[in-house]
Amino acid sequence: GGLFGGGSLFGAAPAPAAAAPAPANAKAGSPDDADWVCTGCAARGEDGTVPKGFKFCPICGDSFHGTPNPKAKPPAVAEEWQCEGCGEVSIAGWYYCFECGRPHGAPKPPPPGECGGCGEYVPEGDLWKFCWNCGTATGEWDSGAKGRAARFETNEELGDWTCHGCREEVAGTRYCPCCGAQKPG
Repeated sequence: GGLFGGGSLFGAAPAPAAAAPAPANAKAGSPDDADWVCTGCAARGEDGTVPKGFKFCPICGDSFHGTPNPKAKPPAVAEEWQCEGCGEVSIAGWYYCFECGRPHGAPKPPPPGECGGCGEYVPEGDLWKFCWNCGTATGEWDSGAKGRAARFETNEELGDWTCHGCREEVAGTRYCPCCGAQKPG
């Protein structure tokens, strides 16, 4: 059983192109350890078993860590498709990429290091999840971002501040790079 194999509506999981060894720092509770249960699917009364190695549920897009996918569910997917974000191939019936969580049909993300909202440089790395200038999530497009960034004087001294969203200390940016919250005031 389960949503993804033997007798389910979605067929068997595709075979990976090359089986990668588990990372040396893999720890208990990683999606590479064993099959896991998607909390979103389970809450809807579905089996929710997701194959080992999948970082996201391909049915609802929720992450291994239980974070709901904020993107709207795309229309039904009738054939195999390749993710524009990471290049992984998903089978018919899967709405979200199991590797990066992008929905089927989502546009190719902006180039690494470039904000998809205002075009500013955004450093790559785990800390920078949002653009410092307009608050757009890294790797996403946002047509309303230029208007948010335009509300600020370009030469203002921004100063350091404590984010009201995630409580991180933020050094001189308009938006928190960790959670995307706007600097107060």
